[in-house]
Amino acid sequence: MGIPVTRCRLATELTHLAWQRRRLYVVGMDAQGHESFEACLVRLKNLAAKLDNPDLPLETFAAKYEQAQTISKNCRAELDRLKQLMAASLNH
Repeated sequence: MGIPVTRCRLATELTHLAWQRRRLYVVGMDAQGHESFEACLVRLKNLAAKLDNPDLPLETFAAKYEQAQTISKNCRAELDRLKQLMAASLNH
């Protein structure tokens, strides 16, 4: 009987996390007021498209590249945080 209860609890927790993630995605922020992973990816894709412009002045390119590096770092940190959250949920 312990296995089905554990699976049920895990399924409930994962469903709750999924709904929470969807809700936060709509507003583009996480629970702490940080930009969501999905919002970071959208910004990163937009910057990448701008960086592809061959007519972009070098100074503008450098500034946008730095922005992209910062956003990429934030995306990686958020992804790591989500992985830890999922691992913690699976271990309980």
